[in-house]
Amino acid sequence: MAAEPLRGAASSSLGAIDLSGAIDFNNYQPENGADYPFGGFGEALVSTAAMIKADIGLECVQIDINGWDHHSNMGPSSGVLANMLADLSGGLEAFYTDLQAELGGVTLVVMTEFGRRVAGNGSAGTDHGHGSVMFVLGGNVNFVLSIHLSAMKHLNRDAVDLAKLVGTVTFSVQGKFSVERNILKRPGQWIKSN
Repeated sequence: MAAEPLRGAASSSLGAIDLSGAIDFNNYQPENGADYPFGGFGEALVSTAAMIKADIGLECVQIDINGWDHHSNMGPSSGVLANMLADLSGGLEAFYTDLQAELGGVTLVVMTEFGRRVAGNGSAGTDHGHGSVMFVLGGNVNFVLSIHLSAMKHLNRDAVDLAKLVGTVTFSVQGKFSVERNILKRPGQWIKSN
């Protein structure tokens, strides 16, 4: 008799529930004076830190923060964006501070799924474009990104000539993998560097 198609996934899910049930999330105490921000993002980071410290074999966690689509009234120095960036940076600082003893096995990546234009749009906001950002932190992360500053002027156009956006990324995490490549020297094509 063939195995039921969802048996393995269900068994794995039930095992994960049992593992997480053994963690006392409500009484978790951050270490090293870490002070997580109030709200959903801070709570998700606290839960993630608790799972990491419980050493349950956690491999990956995804935490989403909504509300970054600021077409108007962005408020980069005081306003919605400033508050969101303060929450993000406070959360990252607390997570990093809390996990000092575990950082050798932790890699945190902060990124967006779409870009913004560099220039404002006339409504005190920015529209969708090609400018973006990624942060990577952890105990064993060596990350270098270089991009020619002259290419930044192209980030405000609707159609970007990708051949003009030339940069190099070197990304190495925990000795497990390393990537070094040029970013889109020709449209649609990755070119490995030596």
